[in-house]
Amino acid sequence: MDFDGNLPEELPVMTLSSVVRFPRAVMPLHIFEPRYREMLRDVLETHRMFAIVQEQPGGEGFDHPEPMCGVGTVGIIRASYLQPDGTSNLVLHGVARVEIQGIVREQPYRVARIAPLQSQYSVTLQAARQMQEEAVQIIREEPALQSEAPEELLDCLAKVEDPATFADLAASTFCEDACLRQDILNSIEVGKRYDILLNFLRQESHRRNIQSLLQGRTRDDEIERN
Repeated sequence: MDFDGNLPEELPVMTLSSVVRFPRAVMPLHIFEPRYREMLRDVLETHRMFAIVQEQPGGEGFDHPEPMCGVGTVGIIRASYLQPDGTSNLVLHGVARVEIQGIVREQPYRVARIAPLQSQYSVTLQAARQMQEEAVQIIREEPALQSEAPEELLDCLAKVEDPATFADLAASTFCEDACLRQDILNSIEVGKRYDILLNFLRQESHRRNIQSLLQGRTRDDEIERN
């Protein structure tokens, strides 16, 4: 099923702790909770879409249970495999950044009102592409960052023409911290998105260079024995 760009006004929501997903990124999921099994059955019979939203750190946000952040990602199910035990493995493809405008119901699974969020440019497209080039250069020059993604993926990232899409995919690939990922997801303005991403990449590259200098020729197994 292809995504035509149109979203329903209401969608089921899967609220996950310390999990942030981005538009254009692919996410494998294992569905085992009874409520999400029912959700999966329903969406497979209709639009094949639901939203992934991080549970609000610290418990602040929308009303209980499971308070959630205000921005999430809608994904469309590209593949779903039902297991003999009733659980399912599926592949979810992020298609849109959305604002959570309110909870419609909690049972039998959470459904929320959503509104799509379009990337905005307060910087020029040329400036955004320069920031994209800087991000690519940092990744290319830092072997430790490259090791976190296959060479084929790095080549694909470097070929992405849209700076907003590149920032999302780079964050999805290289940023592990859920709070940082949420900050990037919240950033509708592309320049701000790059400010966060580039600051992370610079700090990560510097940290790993310092770590490498301190480690010197000492092997990792030798460090563990000290």
